[in-house]
Amino acid sequence: MRFQTDFFFKEFITSFAEFNSGSAQCAECDNTATAYCGSCKVKLCPEHDKSIHSFKSSISHQRVPVASDLAVARMCDMHPEEPLKIFCVTCQIPICRDCKDFAPSHAGHPTNLISNVLGNNRTLLDREVSKLRQLGQGYLTELAHSLDAEALLDTHAALAKQALDQEVLAMIEKLKVRKVALDSQIDQFHAAGKAAIRKHRQDVLVAYSNVAVTQEECARVSTLPGVDLLGPLLSPLLFCLLFSVSLLSLLF
Repeated sequence: MRFQTDFFFKEFITSFAEFNSGSAQCAECDNTATAYCGSCKVKLCPEHDKSIHSFKSSISHQRVPVASDLAVARMCDMHPEEPLKIFCVTCQIPICRDCKDFAPSHAGHPTNLISNVLGNNRTLLDREVSKLRQLGQGYLTELAHSLDAEALLDTHAALAKQALDQEVLAMIEKLKVRKVALDSQIDQFHAAGKAAIRKHRQDVLVAYSNVAVTQEECARVSTLPGVDLLGPLLSPLLFCLLFSVSLLSLLF
């Protein structure tokens, strides 16, 4: 029979496991508890059991050894003097004898001893614990694989960045070499262009000087006696002479 989840009943199971394993701990210190107080609802070591229950208000509290049956170690909230020994199957909660016999809320409900309920469900609980352990181990394995995959991804990302950095540095070195070669070519073209421009400017100046000299000679010749008679004949000759001088200056 499978019961619905009940947190109060789960607390019983946990406490029962603690009592059987002897791992119950004192509520006031780290020592092992030896007594359970139904009124205080705590487990206590001998020292704190004695000190807490030394007052008139608490000296009458009922205490039982924690190694006793779980049903004896827990007291009923409705009937503080009665231990919880019975489990109400209908309500799915632990109850005491008075609750079973006199409480209208549990009238006619099927019941069973808590010790029998725990014993009957021990195998089922063990199976569930085994399944939970296997499930937890699977999650741990998956978590480990996830961490390994993340570490591998980080490694590949770092290697990819390193390769990219190396490739960029190599490209920069190639560009530097190419820049030096292009700078040299540009300087050569620049120098050659400037030399050609300067030479052309010098040739123009020379041609201009030749024209000026020829013009002066023509002016001087025109002042000589008898030139007026030879003017119509000399004008075409002077024009051809000036053109030839200018052309030769530009070519040579």
